[in-house]
Amino acid sequence: FGESIRPAVPEMTKDEIHELFGLFDADGDGRSSREEFLTCLRKNPLLIVLFSPQLGQAHTSGNGETTSDDIV
Repeated sequence: FGESIRPAVPEMTKDEIHELFGLFDADGDGRSSREEFLTCLRKNPLLIVLFSPQLGQAHTSGNGETTSDDIV
């Protein structure tokens, strides 16, 4: 789980990752089923960016500035 999130939030601590995982482990069994995972993303759609690093990375124009064309 942590390795999936690290590209999007590299400074996240192990404790923070564990706490975030708790959102995805609805039944508290230490595992997140596909259904638990999808339900959590439906309830917290902003978390989707954590698992889609290419969406979270700003693309820049040749001069290093982000342009309106770069916003997805």
